[in-house]
Amino acid sequence: IFDAQLNPQQINPTTGLHHIGGNGYLFSREDSASVIDRHVKNQRSSLIIAHPKQMMEVIPNGKSALPRIIHSTGTITSKQYISNRIGRIAAEQHILGGLIVDIVDNFFFVRQFQCNEKTGEFVDLGVRYFADGKIREERASSISIGDLHAGEHDDQALDTAIEMINYFQPEECFWHDIFTAKSISHHLAKKIVARLRRPPQFQTLQAEGEICKKILNKIVTETPKDVIHHIVSSNHNNHLTQYLEEKRYMSDDVNFALAHKLQVLYLEGVDPLKTLVDSDFSDPLLALFNDTKAKFNWLDPTQDYWIDGVQHGEHGHQGIAGARGNKYHHYIAYGKATVGHAHQPSIYNGIYTNGTLTPYKLDYNASQVINWLHAHTVQYAGGHRQLIVEIDGVYKREG
Repeated sequence: IFDAQLNPQQINPTTGLHHIGGNGYLFSREDSASVIDRHVKNQRSSLIIAHPKQMMEVIPNGKSALPRIIHSTGTITSKQYISNRIGRIAAEQHILGGLIVDIVDNFFFVRQFQCNEKTGEFVDLGVRYFADGKIREERASSISIGDLHAGEHDDQALDTAIEMINYFQPEECFWHDIFTAKSISHHLAKKIVARLRRPPQFQTLQAEGEICKKILNKIVTETPKDVIHHIVSSNHNNHLTQYLEEKRYMSDDVNFALAHKLQVLYLEGVDPLKTLVDSDFSDPLLALFNDTKAKFNWLDPTQDYWIDGVQHGEHGHQGIAGARGNKYHHYIAYGKATVGHAHQPSIYNGIYTNGTLTPYKLDYNASQVINWLHAHTVQYAGGHRQLIVEIDGVYKREG
């Protein structure tokens, strides 16, 4: 914890602080297969800094150690800024709130909270705390889960996400990149060795569709019946229509028959991925004549989806006017949004970016430094949010 004595009007209080950290310690559980590092690492530590803005950055810490986090606190002071440009910006981004840190077996878990500006009340882990000392359990408005990537997902991370849904009892749940598309990915078109090394669930489009359908059924079966599950239009989900648009299936013998049927659906305006993974049809062409009876609500990619002033209908891959998506563009466009795509959790003003449900190391990033984490965003009434990191199935202290 470091008093950096920053200017309260500073646009991004985390800027440049990756240079600071001293020698801290990062631990991992040796009995766990899902954490990358096996030993204590002597590296730069994470930082909490005092500042009226509430921001978070995840900083890589080598190729094998877990990343570190730089987090600013928010404040419990009222707004008192000069009425000029920088003062007005600072007032807009001034957050009444703070951070709660749980320590569990040498791991730390940081959660944000924001206070109601009129009453001072706030919510932490589904409990609302009032200024007069009263508390009340509260159902979450929504939870947005890190990118799924069915078939490439980490089983423990998925089970923990389902556990969190059961714990928070959200009214709505948002899923990003449910489909991996590794069976048809254009990224592997010129990579013969990578194609040959694909595991069984990615050898064919049929097999990948089945594993994705299995995971979606698991989610619906193991979570509360009244939760509305949404699928956010995402770049990996869109790989299937891209595959059909480019007619790559014409020379893809192993996938031709199924893809040809999905192409007919696509030409008739029926979502081929929805039919493949969220219907009970043995033959996808039945979707031409019957309702798919989907278990999930598939959000329209051309429409916004707001909950208490927070955008939930953006995956994160799209920026402004066709540019690649990033948190700065999302802040300009939405002000407040909960997105995915990057796999590295962050908070930039009102933009909360989730992590992933995949392992931190996959075939295509095996040699890269790590800044991925399993992280999901819970939202409560009034638009207050918590970006919650999970490690080895743990995300809070028990009791």
